[in-house]
Amino acid sequence: MICLSQFYPSGGYQGGGHGSGGDTHTEITGEILSDLQDQLRLYPNPTNGMLTIESNSQGWHSIEISMLNGQVIFLGEMEGNTHQLDLTSFRKGVYFITIETKDYVTTRKIIRQ
Repeated sequence: MICLSQFYPSGGYQGGGHGSGGDTHTEITGEILSDLQDQLRLYPNPTNGMLTIESNSQGWHSIEISMLNGQVIFLGEMEGNTHQLDLTSFRKGVYFITIETKDYVTTRKIIRQ
């Protein structure tokens, strides 16, 4: 399951976050692991539209996709180990995807062809 939030040019968002108060912001503190190759896979990258996310971590995953200028264009949550994101509505280019779990936070570069 993926929960989505809609962003507005004013910088705010309304969304269906997980749990109570879908518009809450949680600040993540803790250790950021440097080697997550075995924990998280994103493919195909570059992608023509469909991006698969595979994670070894159980529970909820927070997903944020931003443009190179830092503007967040997607915010969602997923539960489980494997999910697909449809990026066909994204313009061709380079984006950053940040995935947060109870175990780690990682940011990766993805390319939309």
